[in-house]
Amino acid sequence: MPLSLLMAAGLAALAPTTPYSFDFKAEKKKLEGKRTTTLEHITSVEKWCYTVTIQNHSFTDIPNVDVKYIVYYKKEREGSKVVKDKHLSGSATATMLLNNGQFAFDTEPIELVKAELLGTFYYANGARARSRDAITGIWLRLYQNGTMIGEYADPPELTTGNWDAN
Repeated sequence: MPLSLLMAAGLAALAPTTPYSFDFKAEKKKLEGKRTTTLEHITSVEKWCYTVTIQNHSFTDIPNVDVKYIVYYKKEREGSKVVKDKHLSGSATATMLLNNGQFAFDTEPIELVKAELLGTFYYANGARARSRDAITGIWLRLYQNGTMIGEYADPPELTTGNWDAN
């Protein structure tokens, strides 16, 4: 079989299933923070969000794009051995996503707490002296008239979960 036919067959197999093409960028951003110190511990309370940028590479303008997102994070209560996985859902709307244009928005802020015992203090239940909440990822979906036209996740493993369960 000629190489040109093999290449054409390979490129056809890689063709996108949607007529749209997007670039996604999601960066964590610290909005504010407050740190307090007492004799026995240091506590830091910060508000974080994602700044999301979506660029349209579809060679066409796309009207009425709804962006739905889920931000995943871990909450570790001070003095506890339990870490809870949590999520925050939200949405944004682009009335017109122009060809080679960008749409940017910030997700809803999430309050993250970091705490650390000082000196020789410890928790009687054996919990770690440090507790730290953390953002663990974001999953985005783009919809037009109720039909999904794009998806992005960081880390990519998030898409193996069930969107509707969130």
